[in-house]
Amino acid sequence: MFNLLYRSAFGERNLAAAKLVDERPMHHTFGLPDARIIAPCDPARSVLHARMSRRGPGQMPQLATNAVDEAGLAVVRAWIESLEAPPLIDAVGQAR
Repeated sequence: MFNLLYRSAFGERNLAAAKLVDERPMHHTFGLPDARIIAPCDPARSVLHARMSRRGPGQMPQLATNAVDEAGLAVVRAWIESLEAPPLIDAVGQAR
């Protein structure tokens, strides 16, 4: 299990409760195989990483930028790679 707590002006929050990690995107997958909003250990399957690395439709941030923030993208990539993969679940719903 990984700890995804963060602090904001509204107090301490748990990123896992936000349903971003290992969750399927509701909209565009950008052609990523088995896409997740944030795929633990796997930036290549992470829509967040894909959106940050592109300019044009679907780019992130959406406004006022025409260049990828390479340093910011490297930080997010390293963070995604550092997340523990979720446990594998077998056919009867047991963690392996």
